[in-house]
Amino acid sequence: MSRMRKYAFLFVVAALCMPVFLSEQALANTAGKQHFEKTAENGKFALYVNMSDGQFAVEQKSSGFRWWSNPPEREDDPLAKGVFKMQLNSQLLVTYATSKGETSMVNNFVASINEKGAAVEKTKRGFRAVYRFPKQDFVIPVEYTLEPDHLKAEIITGEIRENDPDTKITQIAFLPYFGAGSTADNGYLFVPDGSGALIRFNNGKSGYDAYRQKIYDNDNVLSQTREIIVRQRASLPVFGLKNKEHAFVAVIDKGDSLGTVRASVSGMGTSYNQVFSEFTYRQLDTAQLLSRTWAEKEVNLLAGEATKLDRITLDYYFLDGEKSDYSGMAQRYQQFLIEEKGLQKSVMAGQTPLYLDLFGAIAKKKSFFGIPFTSMEPLTTFKQAEQIIGQLQQSGVEHIVLRYKGWANDGLTNKTIPSTVKAISRLGGTTGYKRLLDYVDKQRVEFYPDVDLVHFQESGNGFSSHFDAANAVTKLVAPQYAFLRSTYQINSKEAPQYLLSPLKMQGAVDKFAQSYARFDHPNVSLNELGMQVYSDYRKNGIDRGTSVGIWTAIFEGFKARSARLMLNQPNGYALPYAVHVTQVPFESSRFDIEDESVPFYQLVLHGIVPYSAPSVNLSSDPDYIKLKAIETGSYLQYSWMHAETASVKETPYDYLYSTHYRDWMDSAVAGYKELHQILYKVADRRMVGHQQLGQGVYETTYENGIRIIVNYNEHAVNVRGQSVERMGYLVLDGVEAR
Repeated sequence: MSRMRKYAFLFVVAALCMPVFLSEQALANTAGKQHFEKTAENGKFALYVNMSDGQFAVEQKSSGFRWWSNPPEREDDPLAKGVFKMQLNSQLLVTYATSKGETSMVNNFVASINEKGAAVEKTKRGFRAVYRFPKQDFVIPVEYTLEPDHLKAEIITGEIRENDPDTKITQIAFLPYFGAGSTADNGYLFVPDGSGALIRFNNGKSGYDAYRQKIYDNDNVLSQTREIIVRQRASLPVFGLKNKEHAFVAVIDKGDSLGTVRASVSGMGTSYNQVFSEFTYRQLDTAQLLSRTWAEKEVNLLAGEATKLDRITLDYYFLDGEKSDYSGMAQRYQQFLIEEKGLQKSVMAGQTPLYLDLFGAIAKKKSFFGIPFTSMEPLTTFKQAEQIIGQLQQSGVEHIVLRYKGWANDGLTNKTIPSTVKAISRLGGTTGYKRLLDYVDKQRVEFYPDVDLVHFQESGNGFSSHFDAANAVTKLVAPQYAFLRSTYQINSKEAPQYLLSPLKMQGAVDKFAQSYARFDHPNVSLNELGMQVYSDYRKNGIDRGTSVGIWTAIFEGFKARSARLMLNQPNGYALPYAVHVTQVPFESSRFDIEDESVPFYQLVLHGIVPYSAPSVNLSSDPDYIKLKAIETGSYLQYSWMHAETASVKETPYDYLYSTHYRDWMDSAVAGYKELHQILYKVADRRMVGHQQLGQGVYETTYENGIRIIVNYNEHAVNVRGQSVERMGYLVLDGVEAR
């Protein structure tokens, strides 16, 4: 080869190599370090890692945008001092407890990396980092894998080692500053509070509490002597962040029930806006003890065993451009549920159901010549249920989805686990119930009898309130108290309930299914299993992570029996098994740090699974409920009984004060007909966009191009040249979205 040809060849090679070199060099310079290495790459992303400490960055090839595990300019943060400055360098925040119940928190930067305890190695599609904490004497391994369309981040809980018997890990916060936005950035944090909520970057709310909410609500076996007021639950294991034209949505795939979503804004110790998840590795609870002076003393109690899950998994999906908002996040989570969890379409084109809850019977305390006794009080007999259905259909309601509560055994509140079901005689007994089943079948009414296999008050039907109830960390039965609405203190006049141990649940379900099979009816409502998950800390017990696996197996069993399930605001693990979802919230809890409620839950479900609004007649503002239903693509729901509301006065069911069906029949029919004219056009179409156009004005967009604009103001507004009346809406047809 001639010298000139050789130089030309070298020049071409150098030119081909230069883009990679510049990309990595720019990465290193931006991070303020010179030793980031590319450890994995595919058609969409490249993953870079600092082999000395496990810091990393994910590059989106289409835009060149990078998501950092830790803020690259953190050294210049004027607010971060002390522990906050150290946490900015960390990927793990670990809380641990001593045998005395005393807790401390360390981060992996100070307690592992600076102590020469970090070991990082490349894997086939990512890297593995093992953090040894010498002073605390525990080891935590994590792994990161670049998948074709996302980053998988995992805590390998099955390989965690605690070598000091006096040091036990309780909580692990994972990637607390991943993708964090600075004071110079424009965007928001998405949290799964209720329907969903946004926390805008730099919103000036640093003086309020940071957001912190347990996924799937609290574990109800933990101690609670005073009711905690939380308006809404976090039912979906997701969170997200939008920064300008880029966003991510994180899905907690494994360990979801052990997770807590946390978020804070700039000014809360640092200049960054962050959202992340924290996981319970071992449960820490509190108990009230009496000292020698008879004064109450609160002590910490530590569960003996850690979680049995072998790993905790988060999937980070990255979004760009028009998809980089909460609507895009919801669409990506919907895709995850369909592709990874088997969510199937149950909605029907052109159908607009009216959801109806009917209440059967309650146990009511009475007296006869001063002798107290309890009897079943009918609220809606089986014959009366037929009459209500007939009246609705004669008035023009074509599609009714009916859930019947309190129809069997002990009525609305279980005394015993209904493993054997018997239709209540005062409602019409077995004969009346079978007639009702024949009637709803002929009238093409979707009928879902409700059963609660979770709560019970006393032993019976083969289940003991002592041996089969879930235990607290104390290894004693965990009673579930009723609380006074006036003081939020325990109502001592009401008998406590118990939670059936998850270890006993499959047996109860099998007995129920066998007993109910004689009715030859495939539909059932399992509200409590869909929305409540808890631990059992008896000897050789389980935590919520294992409970979710049991619940999922139960749902799979119903699916194998060709049963159709109705679920009430179900948690993420239950969504793939629901053919109807009810009582989906419109709002978040409106915590002080939050800026806006968004219909994320509805965006996930619409066009796939039909869902209802909260009950119109149990709301303080029925007109508002109707407008929110139009905005969020929700169907109307009513909760009724045939009896006069005096029947529930001075009972634990006095919250049903506004449920007499005659008071609501006309408005229910009118509301159904009005919404039918709107929602039948989009029943089986995905909701692809939602945005606030102005104060009190929102726009919802469907994949067939239809847009619905809702105005909550007390005055008309002009939107794109068209007027939307006060407390009104406008439906615009459009071109089908691609």
